[in-house]
Amino acid sequence: PTWVTAAAQAINENNAANAIVVALNATDADTGDAVTYSITGGADAARFNINAGNLRLTAPTDREEVGLCGGDFVCEVEVTATDTLDADNPAVRTFLVTIGNVNEAPSISTGAAQSIAEGNGANATVVTLAGSDPDGDALTWSLVLGDGVNDADNGSFNFGGAALRVTAAGYDFETPGCAGPDNTCQVLVQVTDGVNPVTLAMTISFTNLDDNEPTWVTAAAQAINENNAANAIVVALNATDADTGDAVTYSITGG
Repeated sequence: PTWVTAAAQAINENNAANAIVVALNATDADTGDAVTYSITGGADAARFNINAGNLRLTAPTDREEVGLCGGDFVCEVEVTATDTLDADNPAVRTFLVTIGNVNEAPSISTGAAQSIAEGNGANATVVTLAGSDPDGDALTWSLVLGDGVNDADNGSFNFGGAALRVTAAGYDFETPGCAGPDNTCQVLVQVTDGVNPVTLAMTISFTNLDDNEPTWVTAAAQAINENNAANAIVVALNATDADTGDAVTYSITGG
């Protein structure tokens, strides 16, 4: 047989199992002489199989696999073409199959729900986001437009590198400044490797601090008539606290 199929072949990484590398083709000048193909050697023979005349990669390949095909991403497999009438004269071809790189998308490992205490400083860090890229590409973080809900509070935040930050100082839990309920802010974060952008809708919750002293409502000057009964009430004490859910208690501390 005479080989028609070229020895140099290529296929991209992340291929499906049994992906076809190439349809094998060897011809035989003898009329009616069929040609069959078999794998007979090669350093990476175990990665291949032949089915229906096609050279295939048995399992998916990944360029990030350490040492893939000797580390140069070129897989070697020897294929023998044999004709039925003259099996003693096979034709051997060593195929060199280059595994091509595909730029894969990065991923974000940081959770979508984060929190920061009220009373923050300007550009206070909420969280430093973590991401990874299979190809080792540098990552760039930003806030991007979404559906109008998941990006409602983008304007109150910014990025410094991978750090998501509150732009303005002094967020006050008692006077919510975000569009979401219960002091929650919605931002849409994007990371990109320069080719593949990936987004994460995040909810930032501001937590309450006990940062307000009680304010007296009851006047300091009070009066009660003489001859009062034991434990007679002089006045019902009343002081308020601006901190949400903060109960006020009273005690005598001097005088």
